[in-house]
Amino acid sequence: MKKTGILTFVFLAALFASYGPVAVYAEEKDKPAAAVAENEKAAEDAAAKVRSDYKEKIKAATSELGESFNEEQTVNMGRIRGNFGIIRAIKIMKHDIGDAVKRCGDANADMEDAMTKRFSAWDKTVAPLLKEDEKNLEDSIKKSSFPDEKKVRAYLSLIDDAAEESDKALGEKQVITTPESCQYLMTSLDKSEPMVVSLLNGIKWPMLGDAVEEKPAAEPAEETKKEEKPEDKNGDKAE
Repeated sequence: MKKTGILTFVFLAALFASYGPVAVYAEEKDKPAAAVAENEKAAEDAAAKVRSDYKEKIKAATSELGESFNEEQTVNMGRIRGNFGIIRAIKIMKHDIGDAVKRCGDANADMEDAMTKRFSAWDKTVAPLLKEDEKNLEDSIKKSSFPDEKKVRAYLSLIDDAAEESDKALGEKQVITTPESCQYLMTSLDKSEPMVVSLLNGIKWPMLGDAVEEKPAAEPAEETKKEEKPEDKNGDKAE
């Protein structure tokens, strides 16, 4: 199986961390620190409960799918699931950054134009790559000849639901819109863009040509193709 493992998730964690100070879970500034901590723990416990419940469902669905797969299909499904997770994480990141940019612009009129333009350029680069990988996801599922494509899609939807419900349990996200945080967000776009592009371009899809194709070497110029005529003992070219 191609590596989309721990390095990929470290990579994704770094991406999210690059704009972390801006998008945070809802703050309760008017409440004492102890009350805020208690609420945060309750939210974390609720999210953990959701993840635990879905973990069992996903485990059962994984087992059911695996029973109908041959070895190649099992490997393909593992890679498709990993790639699906990458795409989903970047889509969430894209949505959250777009929301933060809008709120920062609303709160800081003098920064609105610059932030909107920078995010637009970021999105113009990232969105087509996401769209291409979403198409590759569908093509890879089809070409893997799974016994039941509907079950494969339902399996991915289950994983998607688990992440979405866990996110909901954590509570509403609030954006910090101080000028400093918003400037940090705009700067983070410069750092995250090449990272996202590299990650999306590096995704390998089963059944769609996994190996990186070597570009054929350029044909040598016509002059260099001609063999040098042998020299005679006197150093003169043979006729």
